[in-house]
Amino acid sequence: MKNSVWTWPYSTRYYLTHPWKRFRELFRNIKDMWHRSIYGWTWVDVWNLDDWMLGVLPDMLRHMADHGNGYPGIEPFGTELKWHDWLHYMANTLESLRETNWYAKNEYAERFHKMSDLARKIKQTHPNLTVTYDFDTQELKNLSILYFQRSKELTEQREKLLEETGRELFKYLPLLWD
Repeated sequence: MKNSVWTWPYSTRYYLTHPWKRFRELFRNIKDMWHRSIYGWTWVDVWNLDDWMLGVLPDMLRHMADHGNGYPGIEPFGTELKWHDWLHYMANTLESLRETNWYAKNEYAERFHKMSDLARKIKQTHPNLTVTYDFDTQELKNLSILYFQRSKELTEQREKLLEETGRELFKYLPLLWD
């Protein structure tokens, strides 16, 4: 999600029934805008630094590739085309590492979530709400094993790609200027 003054966490409909929340969010957005203009970042960016970087860097790299005034002119970026291709490649790779994109690759997710919704049992005990899951069926047990194994594999693949991409990006960090 892009962070800006015009980003609102709730829908317009919610603010119609909770108008004080709109003013509170407006005040926070203005405060964030001021902090970004002075320091280049705000507290919200720090809360999820990885999400912020993966949200901002791809757009910055694409902008540099499409609107940049020069290129390094040294190997491996001897031509402007090689430089622009590398910037777009890095932007696409970083964008693919966003968690929403990455974890959608788990082919067991939809079935697992549907079956776990069916297995959920909610007990209302005053004043607490207790949620338990009935994993008695063998099919759900097997599916949960497959789902969590695949999630672990995807997490390992993502971390490896993130490490490789970060290593390459920081290797050429001094060349990222315009």
